[in-house]
Amino acid sequence: MKISKSEDGLTYFIKSEGFSYGDFNKAAKVDVWRLVKHFEFSRAMIVRLSLRRDFQIDSGLSFFLSYQTLEISPDFYDRADVSFPWCMKIKISYVGKTSFWFNAATCCQKTGKILAQNFCQAVRVSLASRRPIELPAKGADKYIASTSKNPPQRFTFPQITPRREQSFTYTTKALPSDTDSNIHVNQSVCFRYCHDGASLAALQGNIFSKFSQDFAYYNVKTFSVEYVGEMNAGDDIDVQCWEDDKNQCVLYFIISVRDKVACRCQGEWYTNPDGDILSMKGKLNICLNANL
Repeated sequence: MKISKSEDGLTYFIKSEGFSYGDFNKAAKVDVWRLVKHFEFSRAMIVRLSLRRDFQIDSGLSFFLSYQTLEISPDFYDRADVSFPWCMKIKISYVGKTSFWFNAATCCQKTGKILAQNFCQAVRVSLASRRPIELPAKGADKYIASTSKNPPQRFTFPQITPRREQSFTYTTKALPSDTDSNIHVNQSVCFRYCHDGASLAALQGNIFSKFSQDFAYYNVKTFSVEYVGEMNAGDDIDVQCWEDDKNQCVLYFIISVRDKVACRCQGEWYTNPDGDILSMKGKLNICLNANL
């Protein structure tokens, strides 16, 4: 990967010559949580190169995500491959009192066309208290002049959960390998929990109107996650999912630990021209040049 930045030093770029084999699932498509991990890498890069200094992050402070939205274009599923050159760009789009927003995009290197976007809110927190800490004014001022005056809009999560017979719940255990340097379950793992829960619901639960297969074969259009609590290694994780009353292509999820909500999530999947959920395999072109 090659890393560079804009002349004003506020936008960073990562160039890659293709996705890795480990990014792909059984349907030969990049798993959503693997794409989210690539976006996480772009955030880690800008934190390391500038935000750690600008926002005065020492050993007692860190950044926690409180929200993120992923948007994927249909072209992403057609183009993503191990030999597809892509570029990721990231910048700060809004600065608040204790939090700020990242705006990142995955693009085609040749055309510059955006294939996927990620918008997320990060909060400066004390690792001891796990509470928000105000951003230093000097560091915030560096970005405020070039960012939006209003924060991006979040999705509106339904206030009422469905009856048990209208939803599906499965329980999994948070493993040490699910956690990150903040000693809690990594943000990307929540996407995997939801994916697995939806797949089990489609295959076993008989509660969805349009979904009946493993979700590896369906194409995510948008997916939003609101992080309201932490999950730790060893926790029993309950994942509840159900479909929207009006749009059966939209699913909702609640991830909880000991009956306490940790995440609220909403996803929408692409349909074909007939309005049915689009089910397809992706492209994984593995070319080997070797003298055997």
